[in-house]
Amino acid sequence: MSSDNGLSAQSRELQGLMERVHEIAQTKGPVSIAVVNRKGGVGKSSIVTNMACELARRGLKVLVVGLCGQVGVAVDLGARNLSDEGASIADYVLGEGDDVAIVPNVRPNLDVIFGGKRLPILETLVGENAKSVPGGDAIARFRDVMLAKFDPYDVVLMDFPPQQTVTQMMGFTVTDWVLIPTRNDDESMNGVAEMPDLLENARRLNPDIQVLGVTLFMHPTRSTAVRREWQEEMAQIAPQFPVLDTFIPHSLPVSAGSRKRGVVVRELVPQLAGSIATRIQALREGKSPARAISESTAKSIADAYEALTLEVIRKIVEAAR
Repeated sequence: MSSDNGLSAQSRELQGLMERVHEIAQTKGPVSIAVVNRKGGVGKSSIVTNMACELARRGLKVLVVGLCGQVGVAVDLGARNLSDEGASIADYVLGEGDDVAIVPNVRPNLDVIFGGKRLPILETLVGENAKSVPGGDAIARFRDVMLAKFDPYDVVLMDFPPQQTVTQMMGFTVTDWVLIPTRNDDESMNGVAEMPDLLENARRLNPDIQVLGVTLFMHPTRSTAVRREWQEEMAQIAPQFPVLDTFIPHSLPVSAGSRKRGVVVRELVPQLAGSIATRIQALREGKSPARAISESTAKSIADAYEALTLEVIRKIVEAAR
């Protein structure tokens, strides 16, 4: 694992847990985390990719699985040219393919099984006919191939779709832990409110699923009063779910800038060094400068993703004691 020289206390603590996570993976199997909410647009892909990169850069072997019909994972990682849009998953589940494709080394220590526009067809072609798929039960086919794929990894992070129930149920068969992101709006909170029923159904297939908690994504203010109000509302909506301490702040320039560049926020930060000075120089020269992205804002958001990763890993390590 990497040296901790010059790291913050938060980063050192996270680094210090990496060996323990590796031990858990070696003795009990890879740690699999599903990031899911019944509402879209709540940061599932962003959380999956940023957390995955935080873990991979610390030496863990990480697999990202895209189960969503959107291309968020591929865009966030700058890998749309590598994505098969979920074709290998769909074809295998339907009995038309021989294997599920893993794209290796999208980042050091980080491999990806891409999702995309080919996955929603499973809702139509599988649906209530899961057991009539050539080669047997479609959900069992998915479970068996994924468990085999997961084996070499320490951590697996899965980006779930919001509404594709068949794909969700397939993913839940290989899930250890569930992380629920939400925004502070009625639609997102309603998505959280639907999660208990979804998990009740999922536990019929996999009774060992545990919930890490709910985290607030793209929060527009650092007001503790606003966050406290959200926490109180969440306790009423879904009292069975822990509310995590970490939240991801809102910054449209940072989120748009990282996606445009195909990097996670931690990777964006060094690219912004000197950006304000460059903008000032362009103005002095009478040019129209590109909009500057605050390096300090990007760093604070990168640190928030690191804090969320730490909070999640702490819970997993504590549960394994």
